[in-house]
Amino acid sequence: MRDLLLDKAKLIPVLVVAAVIAVGSAGVILLTGDETASTTPAAASSGSASASGGDTAAVSIRDFMFDPEALEGEAGAKIEWVNDDDANHTATSDDDSSFDTGNLDAGQTSEPITLDKPGEYTYVCAVHPYMHGTVEVK
Repeated sequence: MRDLLLDKAKLIPVLVVAAVIAVGSAGVILLTGDETASTTPAAASSGSASASGGDTAAVSIRDFMFDPEALEGEAGAKIEWVNDDDANHTATSDDDSSFDTGNLDAGQTSEPITLDKPGEYTYVCAVHPYMHGTVEVK
């Protein structure tokens, strides 16, 4: 260790790496307001689920992911999003007009949303746009 501290050629790269890590972590905290957030998005869930016309399907938001990531349902099925995370999230359709849960605080459940028109609806978290989900209405 003493040799590392005395050899500037070895010390400078170590200090640069340490500074980059510190600045990156501080940036995540400033952007998300979440000290537990990772500097890299979590891997996408591969799960899917389905709901029929009279059912209410629940999508959990946890670990900065929608679970299930893909949801299939019949026209008229209801969907609600449950924020099981510590950070605030939304479920906002990519077209900005099909649905938007609004801001969901930690522990909050959205009002149910009903999609009557068949098609594929993609959505994101407006707060964390790397979070994606899909609802396919048949």
